[in-house]
Amino acid sequence: MGLRYAGVGVESTFKTGVVPTRWLELLSEDLTLQIATEKLHGIREWSPRKIIELNRMISGTLRTKGNYQEIALMIDHLLGDSGVAGAGPYTHTQPSASGIPSTGRIGKYLSVGLRKNEDLYLRFLGCKLTSMAVSAAPDKITEIAWGVLGADVSLADSPTAPVYLDDDVMIPSEVTLSFDAAALDCEAVEINVEIETDNPHLLGSKVFTKEPVETGAIAVACSATCFFEDLVQYTKFANVTDVDVSVVLDTGGDEIWTMNMNKVRLTAGDPAIDGRGRLKATYEWEAMFDTTATSNFQSVLVNDQAVL
Repeated sequence: MGLRYAGVGVESTFKTGVVPTRWLELLSEDLTLQIATEKLHGIREWSPRKIIELNRMISGTLRTKGNYQEIALMIDHLLGDSGVAGAGPYTHTQPSASGIPSTGRIGKYLSVGLRKNEDLYLRFLGCKLTSMAVSAAPDKITEIAWGVLGADVSLADSPTAPVYLDDDVMIPSEVTLSFDAAALDCEAVEINVEIETDNPHLLGSKVFTKEPVETGAIAVACSATCFFEDLVQYTKFANVTDVDVSVVLDTGGDEIWTMNMNKVRLTAGDPAIDGRGRLKATYEWEAMFDTTATSNFQSVLVNDQAVL
């Protein structure tokens, strides 16, 4: 199977490839070169004479282990400019309190380098992050899947030897889910943030000549399975009450990741009977804009990285 690794680098010019500067704890990937074609044939023939390439783009997902040290750059490219505070440990807040999230993402693009074995190294160019899916459960290290939309792929680049940061991975005992500052007995939680993005194919080129930009509202849809203890949280669901939700991953040291959703509407919360097993409720929710976080989702990451 050979050497396999993945890294990302910040492009200063859209589609101009750069070597990776941040290496990812990659679990799997499905980045795909999608080539749109049209078959050339008319009424005079029974089979196509030629298949014409119309345009191309990159899409797919990078599935990684959650690591406090390596995700600041990825979150910055997903959510917009980071407000960095402190002198070590450093606090990265996205979006920053004074920023407008949609404009903070403009001008941010990555090169993604993937070495699949000794003979195959691909560099994906002009990549934008379009989604983040965080999943935590008692039987695994927290995982994060990053949605990618890119312009093209280069086959002519040479691989760069990876240099990984500390193995500060996110483990189940560090995760807390709270509704209105009350911690729940949570068995599993999934946080999904998606940013609707256009595919800017223009006449005159087969690849994007302009960077993809946000075209719709940020969608934050989440779910959690919790032990059902009383009617407090179910009442909020039944009464259609707004809830302040936070998911905190805390090592007890310098590394903390807080995901704030200050105004949430619970869309599901019925406890389900399964034989004589423990009664559990699966809460589902969507987040709305809130002035406290200047968005419907805010990430506050504390780590040792002064530079993204």
